[in-house]
Amino acid sequence: MDDEYLARLASLPLQQIRDEPAALSAAASQLTASLTALCNAQYPTFLLAHGSSSTLKSTLTALDDSLNALIGSLQPLSDQCTTFAATTQPILADRRNATLLLDHHDKLLDLLELPQLLTTCIVNSSYQEALDLIAHARSLAQRFPDVVVVQDVRAEVEHAARVMAAQLLAVLREPAKLPVLFRAVNFLRRMGELAEDELALAFLTSRLALFDTSASALRDKESAAKSAVEQTGEDDARILRKFADMFRESAYDVVSQFTTIFLERATDNVHADLHHLLSAFVQILVQRLVAAVRSTLVPLDPARLPQPGTVSTLLTHISYTATSLARLGLDFRALLEEPVRQSLLLRTQHTMDNTVAEFSRALSKVAASAVPPTPTPAPADAPLHIPPQSLTAFPPLATLANANINLLNALRLLAPTAMTLQDELLELLASGLLRCARLLAAQTESPWMQAARKQFAKVLVPFIERGLLEGIFGVPPAANLTIEPQPDSTAETATGGAQVNGTATSATPSKPQNGALAPGSAGELYQMLDEWEPRTNGAS
Repeated sequence: MDDEYLARLASLPLQQIRDEPAALSAAASQLTASLTALCNAQYPTFLLAHGSSSTLKSTLTALDDSLNALIGSLQPLSDQCTTFAATTQPILADRRNATLLLDHHDKLLDLLELPQLLTTCIVNSSYQEALDLIAHARSLAQRFPDVVVVQDVRAEVEHAARVMAAQLLAVLREPAKLPVLFRAVNFLRRMGELAEDELALAFLTSRLALFDTSASALRDKESAAKSAVEQTGEDDARILRKFADMFRESAYDVVSQFTTIFLERATDNVHADLHHLLSAFVQILVQRLVAAVRSTLVPLDPARLPQPGTVSTLLTHISYTATSLARLGLDFRALLEEPVRQSLLLRTQHTMDNTVAEFSRALSKVAASAVPPTPTPAPADAPLHIPPQSLTAFPPLATLANANINLLNALRLLAPTAMTLQDELLELLASGLLRCARLLAAQTESPWMQAARKQFAKVLVPFIERGLLEGIFGVPPAANLTIEPQPDSTAETATGGAQVNGTATSATPSKPQNGALAPGSAGELYQMLDEWEPRTNGAS
C-alpha cells in the first residue's frame, strides 16, 4: 500500500471505510476473472514471453560472462597500447619536426644558403650586400644562441667575413687610386676587425709592399735583357732613374691618400699616432731610395761605376724628386751627401788605380835614348784646361796627365764642395801620384829618367794639384798651397815642398790652411819630389 491509497482512506467517511474490504474483494474477483479470461485468450503470448524471458536471462548471463572476460582482457590491451604509444613517440616527433620543417622550408633554405650567398657577394666585390648579410647572420645567432644550425651558419659567415677582410686588405696592395682605396678602408672600418691605428698601419704596410713589388718588377724587367755579368753602371743608373720616378709617384700618392683617408677624419686621441705611422713610412721609403742610390753610385765592383755625366744627370733628377716632394715635408737631399761622397772617393780611387797601372805599362815601354829638353814649371796663370806642353816629350807623363785630367773633368761634373771631401780627394790623388813616383824611382838611372822625374815634380804634380784645388773647389791661386819655411834647415822634411804660383821652397813646410799637405800620402809624395828637384825660397 502506498501513501496515496492511505491518504485516500483517511479522507473517506466511516461507512465507506467499512465497505472498503467488500469493494476490494469484489475488485479482486473481477481482476482474477479478467486475468483468467486473458490467459485463456492470450496464452501463446504468455508462453512466448516466458520463453523470451528465459532466453534473455541466459543471454544476460552469457553477456555478463563475456563482459567479465572482456574486462579481463582490457588491461593487457591497455598495456600494449601504452607500449605502442611509447614506441611511436619518436616517429611522431620526427613527423612533427618534418611537418614544421616543411612549413618553414623557405626560411630555412634562406638561412642555409646564407654562407654561399655571402661568398658570391664577396667574389663579385658586392661588399655592401656582404656586410648586410654578415649583420643578419650575427643577429640571428644572438636571437637563437642554442640552435646548432644557426651557430654553424654564423661560423661559416665569420669565416667568409675573414676572407672578405683579407680581400679588402689585398686591394690596398694593388696599384689602385684614391676612390678605390677609400672605399676599401671604409668597408674595413665598418667590419670592425681592426682599430683605426691598426688599419692605418695595414694601409701603409700594404702600400710599402706594393712599392717593393713594383721596384722588384722594375729591376727584373730591366735586367731581363742582360745577364748580371753584362750589366754596366749605365744600366744601373737607368734603373735608378726609373726607381726615383716610381718613388716620387708612390710617395706623393701614399702621403696624399693617407692624409685624405685617415688624418682628415682622425680624432685627437689617435691623430698623433697616425702622424707617427706616416713619418715612419716616409722614413722607410726614403731609406729604400737612399739604399738604391748608394748601391748604384757605390757599387761593390768599381768597374760598374756610372759615367760622370750619367751621375750628374742622375743626381739632378733625384734632386728634382726631392724638391717636388719638399712641399709634403719629404726633402731628403741631405741624406744623399754621404752616398755621393763615397761615390766620388770610389771613382777617384778606381781611376787612380787604373791610372797607375797604365802609367806602369807606359813606363815599361820607354827607351830613354836621348835627353829631352830641360823641364820648366808651369806658370801659375796658365789655363787650367790646357796641360803643360813640356809633358809631350815624356809619353808616360803625358798619359798620366791625360788620365788625371779626365778624372778632374769627372769631378767637375759632380761639383763637390765640402772641404772634408777636398782633403780626402787630395789624399787619394796624392796616394796615386806617390805610387807613380815610386815607379819612377824604381827605374834604372838615366838622363831621360832624371829629366822625367824633374818634370814629374816641377810640372805634372803642381798642374794636377792646381786643377783639383782651383778648378774643382775654386780655391784662389794665392791660397792653394801656403807653405811657411822653418828656421831650422835640418828639420825633418816629411811633408816636402810644393809649387806655389811659380815659386818653390825647400824648407820644411807647416800644415797649410786648406789641408793640402796633411800627413799621409801627400807628405811622403812631396818628400820624394824634394829629393828629385830641391826647391829654395824664391826659386821659380
